[in-house]
Order: sequence, then C-alpha cells, then structure tokens
Amino acid sequence: MLRFQYRPVEIEVSLDLFAAALDAEGIPCDGRFYEAVYRSDLFHAEPETSPQLYLKRAQPVDYTEVYCPVWVPQFVLLGDNGDVEDIGRAVAKVSRNLADLADTEPTLSRHSQE
Repeated sequence: MLRFQYRPVEIEVSLDLFAAALDAEGIPCDGRFYEAVYRSDLFHAEPETSPQLYLKRAQPVDYTEVYCPVWVPQFVLLGDNGDVEDIGRAVAKVSRNLADLADTEPTLSRHSQE
C-alpha cells in the first residue's frame, strides 16, 4: 500500500475530490475509511524494539506525528517501474490542476453523497 500526505497550500480542494481526480486518471485511491497501519493498535513500533525507526536518521521516526490520508491499494504497485511512474505523473497532473478541480462540482466526488 502506498500512502502519502495531501496538503493543499494555495488552493483548497477536498481530499475526496483529489482522490476522485486520481481515480479518473486511472489510479485507484481513497482517503476516507482506511485505518493507517501506523495508527493501528496492531502496529506497535518503538525505537527500543524497532531499530529500523533510526535507519539513517538522527532521531527515530515518531509515528504519532505522521498523517498520510491518501492511500493507493497495494495491487497498483505490483507492476513495473513504469507503472509506479504513472502514479507519480497522475499525482503531479492532478496537483498542477488544483485550480480547475476547485471549480468542479463537489458531487463529482464518489463520497459526497454519503
């Protein structure tokens, strides 16, 4: 599973519309219902028991400070490098066009009516 942060700076576009736009680009994703592994009680990582939290870092990763609301399902990442590059291109395209997306009817988001 690929997770990343969505932090619009200048143009406010809802997470739902951003995810719907990625979906329209052929990248299935969501940001509403999935409990992130790093927030789950099943994932208990502390620097004392998980040395990978320090890997090439001066300070260990503190997952209580992490929030990555957008997720792309794992099966999307099963392709080759070109498929992963497609994800990057789709995110960049949607990000470049946030102004147009901000003017979009909010009901185009698949979650707007829930």
